[in-house]
Amino acid sequence: MKTAKDIIKKRESLRLVAYPDPGPSGLPWTIAWGHTRGVRKGDTCTAEQAEAWLDEDMAEAYAIVDRAVTVPLTTPQRDALCSFAYNLGPGAKNVKDGFVTLKNGKPSTMLRLLNAGNYSAAAGQFDLWVKAGGVALRGLKLRRAEEKALFLSGTNINPEPIPPIEEKPVAPFLIAAIPALINAIPEFAKIFKSPDVAERNVEAVVKASEIIMQATGATNVQDAVEKVQADPEVAAAANESLRLNRAELMDVLERAWDRDEASIAAARVFSQQDKPIIGRWLFVHLISLLFVILGGGAAIFVLATSTDPTERVMALQTLLIVGFASVAGFWLGSSRSSQVKDLVRDGQG
Repeated sequence: MKTAKDIIKKRESLRLVAYPDPGPSGLPWTIAWGHTRGVRKGDTCTAEQAEAWLDEDMAEAYAIVDRAVTVPLTTPQRDALCSFAYNLGPGAKNVKDGFVTLKNGKPSTMLRLLNAGNYSAAAGQFDLWVKAGGVALRGLKLRRAEEKALFLSGTNINPEPIPPIEEKPVAPFLIAAIPALINAIPEFAKIFKSPDVAERNVEAVVKASEIIMQATGATNVQDAVEKVQADPEVAAAANESLRLNRAELMDVLERAWDRDEASIAAARVFSQQDKPIIGRWLFVHLISLLFVILGGGAAIFVLATSTDPTERVMALQTLLIVGFASVAGFWLGSSRSSQVKDLVRDGQG
């Protein structure tokens, strides 16, 4: 069975460098597992400190629940409300809505229903707390669904199935969004240099997109792009968040470089051990010649039978240029991954 900590850790990303709130002011600064008390720009922490803060913040959330709720709670119910209070806080009049108090000074509907003993109606309130800045967010929908299911598991009410909401940060739009991110966010441009560089470092781009979405409060990459393009302050917040997490991104890039270099080294060792098959002709020579023959033959066939210039160009590119260039690149040790690595390293300054 899930616990409050399971949900919190799943829905709050561990960040060892402080990052700004996605709002225009950038406050509060946050670190670790959503910890905000006393956090300032430039702060860092260890994983051990993050865990300690998590335990302290959870203890506060449990205390909020225990003080406010006057009816008996099962362990799953208490855990669900702890996660809820951890995310929202108790609330305060004229300041913000929360689990205990709304901005208008009245107690929250969830708390009133709960203390009236109407557990089923109180559980239904989870579905309403899915907005940030007036916009319903995918991450909050998922979190509330998990909290609601956990709460209901502690009752005799059958929990509803959690709706299938896509959780992956990467969508097909990601690659298409890279040029826009390069143009809108200077730090993204500095790290990835060009669309080609970004496309070859998917793992790092995924991480960067997560940082940008969190800094902008976006629900997906497309939403993040639209926000940074429309609002210079949001773009500045995203840029600052990327800058503060640059070390983490470079670690991801380094792992990609290491994998690329290992693959290149293996390919070179293989090519050095290659023995002639016919006279002095190696396998790579023969396969290169085969591509030339196929490409040339296909080109002649297309030129002789087709009147569509596009078909002619596509045949030549596919069979001759692309095929021969890929083999030549392998044989000469000219790896696109090496070029990408050089470009990224040149742009680190």
